[in-house]
Amino acid sequence: MAGELEMHWWSILWRKFIGGILALGPGLFLGREGPSIQLGASVGQGFAAGFKLSGTDRRLLIASGAAAGLAAAFNAPIAGTLFVLEEIYHNFSPLVWLTALAGAIGSNFISLNVFGLVPVLHLNYSRSLPVSNYWHLILLGIVLGLFGYLYQRVLLVMPRWYHQLTHLPRPIQGIVPFLLVILVGYFSPNLLGGGNGLIVGFGQYVPPLFVLIAIFIIRFVFSMISYGSGLPG
Repeated sequence: MAGELEMHWWSILWRKFIGGILALGPGLFLGREGPSIQLGASVGQGFAAGFKLSGTDRRLLIASGAAAGLAAAFNAPIAGTLFVLEEIYHNFSPLVWLTALAGAIGSNFISLNVFGLVPVLHLNYSRSLPVSNYWHLILLGIVLGLFGYLYQRVLLVMPRWYHQLTHLPRPIQGIVPFLLVILVGYFSPNLLGGGNGLIVGFGQYVPPLFVLIAIFIIRFVFSMISYGSGLPG
């Protein structure tokens, strides 16, 4: 989008699609949003190439494709649109907003009405949170913000740690999480995958605090191992 790199959209499209399925299918601790965003952006770039568009029009199609990818992954068109504004353009432009929103709504309509997909985190709330308890949300936001910073710091140094600990060439470091996840799958298969089912399950039953802490540690460690290997996710 900044014009500093030129990506080959078709190579990204088929490799990310196949690689993402192979990585997510066994239950590695990866997410669908990253690959979906890149797949959508690649499709947008492909359309731009097909219609021989350049400059602003090309960038708008790439951004719209990214919004559509996120919307398809989570059935969340507003989140897809805000992602483009916050993470890609960093400013509010009516042209960008409408283009991204159109792509996201179209993507969401197809995923819902053609493929019959439901929202990933489909939660039913029996009652609203009392206003007097809203201070919990502020505290929660501060704590999660700090953990998010820690998550990013560790994530960015993981490739270097991988090289130091395994001495494996980068293209085959993905074998490490595949081997380690077997232990998690054997002893606690409900912890595998992106964690969507785990979160929805908390709506029916919330385990004790020490169990939640153990789940948190396992998810954090194996997420770093999975993401750090360079696998799509």
